[in-house]
Amino acid sequence: MVRTAWPLVFLLTVALVGCRTPVGEMFATSSKTHECPLLDGQQRTGGGSEAVTESRIGTPSLPQAVNETGTPQEVRLASWQATEDAETEDVKSQDSRARSTPDASATPDENPDALQLSDVISSVLNTFPMVQAAALQFEVAQGQVLSAEGAFDTKLKGSTENGPLGFYETYRHSLGAVQPLAYGGEIFGGYRVGRGVFQPWYQERQTNEGGEFKAGLAVPLSRNVDIDARRAGVRKANLALAAADPQFRAAVIRTVKAGSEAYWQWVAAAEQRRIAERILSLASTRNSGLEEEVKAGAKEPPVLKDNRRAILSREAKLIDTQRKLRQSAAKLSIFLRTPAGESFVPEDGQVPAFPQPDVPSEEWREWLTQQAIQSRPELRDLGLAIDRVDVELAEAGNDLLPNVNAVLVGSQDMGEPTSSKRDKSEFELEAAVLVDVPLQRRKARGKLTSLEAKRAQLSQKRRLTEDKIGTDIEVAIAAVQAAYERVERTREARELADFMIEVETEKFDAGESNLLSVALREEQAAQAASKAVDALLEYHLGRAALRAAVGVDNGSTIEWSP
Repeated sequence: MVRTAWPLVFLLTVALVGCRTPVGEMFATSSKTHECPLLDGQQRTGGGSEAVTESRIGTPSLPQAVNETGTPQEVRLASWQATEDAETEDVKSQDSRARSTPDASATPDENPDALQLSDVISSVLNTFPMVQAAALQFEVAQGQVLSAEGAFDTKLKGSTENGPLGFYETYRHSLGAVQPLAYGGEIFGGYRVGRGVFQPWYQERQTNEGGEFKAGLAVPLSRNVDIDARRAGVRKANLALAAADPQFRAAVIRTVKAGSEAYWQWVAAAEQRRIAERILSLASTRNSGLEEEVKAGAKEPPVLKDNRRAILSREAKLIDTQRKLRQSAAKLSIFLRTPAGESFVPEDGQVPAFPQPDVPSEEWREWLTQQAIQSRPELRDLGLAIDRVDVELAEAGNDLLPNVNAVLVGSQDMGEPTSSKRDKSEFELEAAVLVDVPLQRRKARGKLTSLEAKRAQLSQKRRLTEDKIGTDIEVAIAAVQAAYERVERTREARELADFMIEVETEKFDAGESNLLSVALREEQAAQAASKAVDALLEYHLGRAALRAAVGVDNGSTIEWSP
């Protein structure tokens, strides 16, 4: 009995113990290699320097994961969080290179409590709701992968069928398991017992006293050899998990750009208020001297009234700049949050001065375009979409093949025989080939035609996206270069306007000029200073747009030369 049952024992052992290949090992992209990037306030570059420094707002510590041995290990950061040292520089070190404001009387920013761009970006990466929502897509995709891998779960089957009344009293019980194989087909095994008096035409339902053990193997020979619905589902789910990374990066890039724009508009609004305060201070200081001169008879009373009019007009302008500053601070608070995620409005005393602009160079245009092609998440997302269509194309091509399966089944009854012929006591082995194929196969051909067209669409879209990336770089570079030239021109114009104020004021004090000329020079200087602020704002907004065009998602600055 033992000698004849060894094939059955082998099949059962393979079915229930050693034949299951982990589904995650079938594919190069596994759910274990894609983890949600947990962002803290400190991102490390490839060489160990900081790309975004720790925010003074306060940031949560990096969570710890536990490996298979139970020891804590640092959660792996996604590859997009690291950039080469040769391509990035510390944002905060750039912001600290403060320069004098367009207001000639202003001094370089030395306020240690000044809010820097790196603080805003750190807050965005750690606490901004849209970034947090985008990060949850990793968990969504991981759940889809787990669900797809469920197609390879072992299925337990059981039944009990009893006929206690009637001429033929029968009692049948069975229990078995089916295991889909990672490379197509399935293996199965089970045990059944048949008792009672069976109909002559159902004698195969009866077993020996010890019941019957059965095991088998079904192997595809044509269709479902290289791919089937189960394996295609797992591959597509893993591609969706891989696509969560570029989708997350795209959301981060958009948010960092929006936060940077809000930050620089807040800084510019503060500079405009300083200009309004300065020009008001000039008129207010002059008013005291004019009062004494009018009392002494050196000046006519209308001169004092005209200066009072200028004061009121400039006070109105100051009120308007204060309004714009409060509004810009409120808009910045959307991106500026505490570690608990609550937004707060920055104080006026936290406003820094504009950093010194860097000189653009023509040498980095081609280099930045190459960097954008490599790092823009849209291209990777489209590439993964094409890979998904390729999986569907393979599945549709598989459906064109005839369904041919080879089945091998072995069974062995145990215990005392229930028939004098002992016809159930020998080991039984059955082999079969099953064929099933639709003749027209229109469903598979139609799906194949549709998917080929869809893949061609995605290829054209990818080509257009590459062209748009080059255009985005050209537009951003042109904007930064023009803004830098404007900064240089408006700075010189501001200095000349300030010089003319001094000249006109000296002439007015000497009685060689009038108040109208002095006020006109002051207004001209204020306009020149305001234009200088606008040029600086345009420059830094252009830098933010250039970083987004290149695909920098951690706030790192762009090197002006390769």
